[in-house]
Amino acid sequence: MRSASLEERIFGVLIFVHILVYEVAFFHFTDEWKDLVWAWKMFFPVACFTYWLRERSAAQRSPYISSYKMWFVCLMAWTALPSAISTEPTGGILQWIKQLPRLCFFLGVVGLFLRAPALRESVAKMIVAWAVLSVIQYVAMIYADISGDIYLDAIILPNGGIFAGPFGILGNVTADVFVEGYRLIRLAGFWHEPSNASGFLFAAFFLARGLQIQTGNWLWILTAYICMAGGFACLSNAGYLAFGVALAFGGLVQRKTQLPV
Repeated sequence: MRSASLEERIFGVLIFVHILVYEVAFFHFTDEWKDLVWAWKMFFPVACFTYWLRERSAAQRSPYISSYKMWFVCLMAWTALPSAISTEPTGGILQWIKQLPRLCFFLGVVGLFLRAPALRESVAKMIVAWAVLSVIQYVAMIYADISGDIYLDAIILPNGGIFAGPFGILGNVTADVFVEGYRLIRLAGFWHEPSNASGFLFAAFFLARGLQIQTGNWLWILTAYICMAGGFACLSNAGYLAFGVALAFGGLVQRKTQLPV
C-alpha cells in the first residue's frame, strides 16, 4: 500500500472538514457562515469528484458502487414527485437538487480512497477522535453542572440553540429533558440535536471496531465502547433504532458470508 501524496492528504483532511460542516451546528445557527457554508457544500464535492473521474474504471468493477448508484437513482426518483407537487415546488426542487452534491462527494471519496487506500484509516481515525472528544466534552459538562450553573456563560445563537460554558465550549444543551424535576443532560456536543450526535457516535463505534480489526491495537476496542456509550448518552430513539438495525444487518451479512459456496 503506497503512502498518500501531500495533495491526497490535504483532500483527506478536507473530507473530514466537509463532514463537520454538515454536523457542527455553529455553521448553521449563525448567519455569518451561511453563504460560505452553502458555497462549500456546492463546490467541494465537485472538487472531490475529480478523483472519481480518475478512478472510475476501477470503481465501476465494484458491485458495491453499482448497487449504491442504483439505490441512489431510486431515491432520487422516489423523492422527485413529492418535491414537485409540494406546496412550495420551487423550494422542493431545490432541496431535491441538493442531493446531487452528496452523490458527487461520495463518489469522490471512493475515487480518493482507491488512489490512496492509506487515507481510509486516517479519515476513520479523525472521525473516531472527534467522537471521543465529544464524549469527554459531555463528561466535562456533567461535572460543570454538578459544580455550578452551566447556563451562566452560555451562548444563545441568533437562529436557536443554547451552548453551555464559556464560548459554548461544553456543547448544545437545548434538548435537555426534565423528569420529575430532575434535568437529564443529553449528549449533543456541537451537533444540532442529540439524534445527530447519536448517529455520528454509533458510526464511530463501527469505525473504531474496524480499526481494531485492521491494526490489532486493543486501544481501538476501548475507543469503540467509549463511542457506543456516548451514543446511548444521547437518549435518542432514532439513534437506538439506527444502531439496532446496523447490528442486525451486520449479523445477517456475517451469516451470509459464512455459508458454504
